[in-house]
Amino acid sequence: MTEPDKTPSLESSTNSAPGNGAGLVADGLKRRRLLKLGASGASVALTLTSRPARAWHCNTTSAWGSAQLAPTASTTAREGSHEISDECWSITEWCNNTAHGSLGQPWPHLGCNNTTQINAYTVGTLYQPYGGIPSGLTSSNKLMDKLKNGTQFQKYMLCARLNAKFVTSVQTCLRNNLVDQLPLMAGGSYSPPNLKGVVWNQTDIMNYLTSNWMVQP
Repeated sequence: MTEPDKTPSLESSTNSAPGNGAGLVADGLKRRRLLKLGASGASVALTLTSRPARAWHCNTTSAWGSAQLAPTASTTAREGSHEISDECWSITEWCNNTAHGSLGQPWPHLGCNNTTQINAYTVGTLYQPYGGIPSGLTSSNKLMDKLKNGTQFQKYMLCARLNAKFVTSVQTCLRNNLVDQLPLMAGGSYSPPNLKGVVWNQTDIMNYLTSNWMVQP
């Protein structure tokens, strides 16, 4: 005698495990998407796995300042922020001329391809198009020397200027009403636009730059 088929039907399986039907539908949709991708699936997988492990949000100074004053304003800050792949040189990478992701080594972007050229590059050359040399620095100072031996505030400001020069997303975050805010921070005391009575000191400025992923140690 043939034994009855005891394999449960899809309907009975779904009924016996609440919520399982939704999972099966989701799995089916995933499989269909993968099948639809076909030959392009390999390139899609490569794109996903090669992306940076994190993405960062950077805010304008006014949006960030508002969020610090009122927790509810953090929602507005997030809505106005720019989500960007983690592509920005750190202070250490500038000091060691270390490549960062697809950006490569930093100093060749300044036209410096050997140690002699790197050590000769001045702060004044970097700031010539922008103005706003950080407090305590002069145009004749060697940039590499100050990246290594300057004050913490000077290092952060120099790195921010360098990254903003070559990373478009950093330029965007540092602009309020189309005005570059870095020169306004150079003296170590800064008032974000539209935040009456708010004044940042050097620590506040560095916290803004590092919390918004524009400068990392």
